[in-house]
Amino acid sequence: MNTAPFDIEGTTRKDMGVLCLHGFTGNPAEMRPLGEALAQQGFTVHGPLLPGHGGVPMDLQGIPWERWSEAAADALRMLQRRCDRVVVAGLSMGGLLALHLAAHDRDLAGVVSLSTPVGLARLPLTRARTLRMVKQFRPWYGALDKADFSTPQMQTYVMGKVPDGMTIDFANPKTIAELKRAGRVPLSALDELLQLNQLVMRELPMVRIPVLFMQGARDDVISPDSAVKLMAGVGSVNKMLKRAPNSGHGLPTEPDAFETCATVSDFISGL
Repeated sequence: MNTAPFDIEGTTRKDMGVLCLHGFTGNPAEMRPLGEALAQQGFTVHGPLLPGHGGVPMDLQGIPWERWSEAAADALRMLQRRCDRVVVAGLSMGGLLALHLAAHDRDLAGVVSLSTPVGLARLPLTRARTLRMVKQFRPWYGALDKADFSTPQMQTYVMGKVPDGMTIDFANPKTIAELKRAGRVPLSALDELLQLNQLVMRELPMVRIPVLFMQGARDDVISPDSAVKLMAGVGSVNKMLKRAPNSGHGLPTEPDAFETCATVSDFISGL
């Protein structure tokens, strides 16, 4: 899978730009299918790589959430110079960044919030204080420690995180051990994610532009009521919620990807 940033100049609708923001520990490949689908509809699209991302999760050690926000804002300003109107579409943490930008930038045309959390299913926001205490004694969380790498779903997930052409022997115990080590996430980075999450929850009433919320019915990463709570919290009059019945967390690459991309395209076209 192509994990590099992407930028595609629009054709018939190039005056409308779409900024595509990937998720926590992710890379632009998560949003590339959506970006390419929107480009086929004529929109200008840009998918940056956020600081600390694109390698292994431990690369996020020591990076504050403000750097993710600043990078997203820089990409937004770049796209605003090229296009008359801009929509920000974000997946998971990218959705939080999109809502954060919308709370402070009145020139945005709209927001697409994909799988955006109000809390993590395995790490609710009520445990934020516990996390900040635990990180003093154990610096990382083994996100893949209990993963079953023999399943097609897990293998697809892993291959989506590595560059094109790279091969992985999922039958090799040493390889599996290396994958689990590579999957360790710094608790300090999770703390930064929770800080961003809490800030955005307070900023929701400041979001007054059109918003599309989407969440997969099989998403076991974020709280099941995330999209409902976010939709209730924003100050927007024009807001809608769509469910992806067969999908999990990574909506643009999940089974309902075609429908997801079509829904996003229709929303942007209607602005």
